[in-house]
Amino acid sequence: MTTTTSPLSDGPQRPSFLAKLLRPVVIIPVTLLTIMLAAVVTFRATRFRGIPPIDEIVDRETEGRIDIKDEDNAFTYYELAWSQLPTTLDDEAISDAVDLLDTGGDWSDVAPAAKSALDSCEMLLVEWKRGTDCDHGVRVQPADAEWYDMVGTRDSRAISRLAILKSAKFLDEGCADKAWEWLRALFRFSRHLGNPGSMIDRVVGSAFYAMGSKSLVRWAADDRVTVSQIRDAIQELNAIYQMTAPCSLVLKHEYLALSRVLAQPTALQETQAFKVAVSDELEALAGIYLFLAGEPELAEVLLRHKFANCLSQCDRCRWDRNLAATRDCLFEPTGAEQPSLMNVNSLDLVLVRSVLARRLGPSLRHYLDLTDREQVLQTALELCLTAEMFCRQRGRYPETLEELVPEFIEQIPRDLYGATPDERMLMARQNAEDSESDSERKDFYSGPGLVIYSRGGNGIDDGGELRRADIGLKIPIEPCQN
Repeated sequence: MTTTTSPLSDGPQRPSFLAKLLRPVVIIPVTLLTIMLAAVVTFRATRFRGIPPIDEIVDRETEGRIDIKDEDNAFTYYELAWSQLPTTLDDEAISDAVDLLDTGGDWSDVAPAAKSALDSCEMLLVEWKRGTDCDHGVRVQPADAEWYDMVGTRDSRAISRLAILKSAKFLDEGCADKAWEWLRALFRFSRHLGNPGSMIDRVVGSAFYAMGSKSLVRWAADDRVTVSQIRDAIQELNAIYQMTAPCSLVLKHEYLALSRVLAQPTALQETQAFKVAVSDELEALAGIYLFLAGEPELAEVLLRHKFANCLSQCDRCRWDRNLAATRDCLFEPTGAEQPSLMNVNSLDLVLVRSVLARRLGPSLRHYLDLTDREQVLQTALELCLTAEMFCRQRGRYPETLEELVPEFIEQIPRDLYGATPDERMLMARQNAEDSESDSERKDFYSGPGLVIYSRGGNGIDDGGELRRADIGLKIPIEPCQN
């Protein structure tokens, strides 16, 4: 009997798929790749370690959208005025003219070029002034704001200076009421900026408020301005200052703009923060680098925590804020916040993990100092106007602020930069400094005058020396005035 065998049993056996997969030439690279991927994922996860989750801190629909009609929007008129500014406008002549007025000059000293520039801008100034009569102004909806999308600084500064020249011209013509109207317009314009708007908008508005303050002191010192006009100006000035945007509103606008840029890779790559985080050599690998660093998700969650911390106390008065001893400007939580805030020391430590969060986050310390300085300037301005009322009725300026109490003010305002509640705003009478030559032109700050001021950031009374830390305003007076 013949036995047959299958031909399959005579040849070599084929390895199974699993056997192929387990060969060293396959398993070693796969194992190494798996380890590398696991390491990447693990490393990325460590970037978020110790950072609690946080919900959205600003409602884009209720806080990101403002319902306003075009005819009620101040920026409808501002935009028209900016578009009409001549490209040939002599900015230098206008700037020099305002500086001249601020340092004791009068309308007759203003250069013809500046007067000509004012005449050429009559119509656009009327349009701009219409905008200042509006109660509200929205330049861009907060939810649509782009990071560092800011108001046109050059055009706004030019029109603000023209308004000051317009006021000076009316005052020279003896029309004190009309002169005040243009300063009033400038003050209201400054309150529309950053309300809502970016931090830069708010900073620009603060600069214009300071410009107007110097001009208003000069206006009130003119003998043709009556006591009743000064009294009315004080009341309206106080009402205008109440239009100032709270810090929280500006910070929410800033947060919305930052969150938009983090969500847009193309826009993010244009920021300076991105260029710092990713060098030119790594730009081709930017996506991989950012993924390893946990960005931009890490920056987003850290900025939420930082803004939540800032918003908790930014609207408080300077002496009521509880700043923590941290590298970043953060507040020490009270424990009453809802929802509760992240531990401030932990937040300070984890913020260094994200270059984007550090670079994109707001410089809160400088911003709060700017708003504090503006508040002090407002107090000094009201006191300067009150001192002018005193002078009209008594024939002399007060020797101390105490002389204003109680007939003109109930009490001397507390110094915002004072160390204790007992430290109040200050006043100093300055005499002309001796010069080496009688023909030497006196500097405005070295000339005689009455300075009403705060101690400023160093908390020290420097005698009203506004070129140092003291913050305030100066009423220039002649040596013969007592």
